[in-house]
Amino acid sequence: EPSMRSAVQSQVELASALRMCLSNPDSLSWSFLKDGKPCRATEESSGIDFAAVEEAYAAIKKERMPLAVVNGRGELTDSTLMDEVASAYETLFRGAVVPVAVGGATHKYEALRLYVIVMLFPGLMEPEYHNTIFKKLCAGINALAPVQRELIQRWLRECEAPMLRETVVAFQQFITIYVNEYRCIDDHVASATKALGLLYGSNMERTRISYKEFYNDAINELVDFSEDFARWKDTQRCS
Repeated sequence: EPSMRSAVQSQVELASALRMCLSNPDSLSWSFLKDGKPCRATEESSGIDFAAVEEAYAAIKKERMPLAVVNGRGELTDSTLMDEVASAYETLFRGAVVPVAVGGATHKYEALRLYVIVMLFPGLMEPEYHNTIFKKLCAGINALAPVQRELIQRWLRECEAPMLRETVVAFQQFITIYVNEYRCIDDHVASATKALGLLYGSNMERTRISYKEFYNDAINELVDFSEDFARWKDTQRCS
């Protein structure tokens, strides 16, 4: 029984540490760094160890054993590592993340790292996190200044093919599910498409996956390009 109590206590402490680190913009932006050491982000490199991010997320996704946690009411309950990471990211995007001020100083770049780390989160594949994480992540990215989005795109060149492909699939899945359900292209689809554009731009700069993986059949089926072109021509005549 003492060893069981000790194991439960260790799990509670692990879950608490995860939530504390991943839900805090500053802590998250200084996590998963190359050589495990603090380093500055530059215009060419984020300093993120993408292999470490991939390894951590793979371990979290694989681990399905129940994890003892203390919920918001102070009660001991069961969870999983994936749910705890998702919960931390939900907290992160409940107003904690705001557009990073544009600045020329190198030290301003580190705050952008969190967007890259969350973009790669495999939990984005799960529809249950579309409202609480995915939409807010895309909105946050698109609220950044163009020069900051260009930085993120450049940094993503270091992301290798397997993780890049999985991230593209997550974005494509969100767009497909949303378009098929609501039969429209609204701000949420536009926001996700713009964020997906950073992945596409990164892949154009350093090809790792086929450009065909960025095609979305749901949008192609919904949009009548001939009708849109005719409408555009009418607009030009009136202007």
